[in-house]
Amino acid sequence: MPAEPLPTGGRCPPVRVPLGIWAFTSLALLGAGICGMAASARTEGAIDAFGRWEQTLRHCRIERTPTGRPGAQAAPPAAAGELRCQRLRLDQQLEGLLVVRWVSTAAGSRYASRQLVFAGLLDQGSPPLRCTPEGLCRPAGTMALWVSVVAESGFGPRGLALGLPSTRRAKGLCRLEPRRFRCEATDDEGMLLRAEGTP
Repeated sequence: MPAEPLPTGGRCPPVRVPLGIWAFTSLALLGAGICGMAASARTEGAIDAFGRWEQTLRHCRIERTPTGRPGAQAAPPAAAGELRCQRLRLDQQLEGLLVVRWVSTAAGSRYASRQLVFAGLLDQGSPPLRCTPEGLCRPAGTMALWVSVVAESGFGPRGLALGLPSTRRAKGLCRLEPRRFRCEATDDEGMLLRAEGTP
């Protein structure tokens, strides 16, 4: 899959976040400081900047490929491969910060799923989600996201988490267009993560 050209607009400096279960919260707080978007500065328009948008996908796949980068940890064979996915979810907790979640559900199960998450800052010029006071959102145009964190998690048939999410620093890009969604990032363990889908 050829690489997309990077956005030409300005970008925020790379976000460094502590790893662990609170990584996304730390990302939001630190990213807000870097880009001058303090949570306390909520204007009338920013109050409705929180919420979620979800899209069912007709074609969707997730790929995990070891890069063989010098010094990177070798990934076990089971860690690489391709996975089909069915849904894309965008979560916006602060305008300018976005979490992109790719969901693969198990056949015949309502709750069992695996999820791959890319989180980071929107490129300057990319419109944030437009949300109602009830938290229902929709994209306002093509979005480019500079990825700083990736995470993977799984849920069993009863909806219970299968252990703690695996959260890692990463560097990459998501490009979310009206008819095509794509994310690609390399984590600090040398794993190249790609996800692509169409509605």
